[in-house]
This record gives sequence, C-alpha cells and structure tokens, in this order.
Amino acid sequence: MGDYHILMQFDIDADRSAVRDALTTQDGIASWWSTRTDGPRDEQLRVSSPDVPQPFEFNVSDDADRVEWVTGGFPPWWAGTTIRWDL
Repeated sequence: MGDYHILMQFDIDADRSAVRDALTTQDGIASWWSTRTDGPRDEQLRVSSPDVPQPFEFNVSDDADRVEWVTGGFPPWWAGTTIRWDL
C-alpha cells in the first residue's frame, strides 16, 4: 500500500477543553462517534461497531496542543494510521 496523507481543517465553536474532552473521554467520544466505546483507559481506546467482528483499536496520546489516535492491529488496513487533532 502507498503512503497517504489526508488533511482536513475546520473550526469548532467550542473552547479547547471541551474539544479535548470530546476526543479523550469515553463520554466525549460517545457524544459524537459511538456509544460502543471502551476507554480511553491507560492510553487505549476500543470502539465497536455492530457489523464488524472486533473493535477498532487506538493508542491515544495528548498534550497541550494536540490529541493523537494511532490505530493498533484492527482493522488491519488501518494499522499504524495516525489521526491527529491540533487544538
């Protein structure tokens, strides 16, 4: 497979802490993506979908200016993909 980069930029009418909570807490992620969320706990996030055989897996890291999710072993075609939000 190739090395692909997709860049999207948009403004969100919310303060930085609200956006961070939406990306780094179970309730926050459930509010915009899926209620079938386990974590993030110990920097691990798992998100289930009813038609997928196992949960999507992410390693989550964040600092003052950024939140990153890096996919684990599932789904295999996403393995190692980084999803980054600059705050």
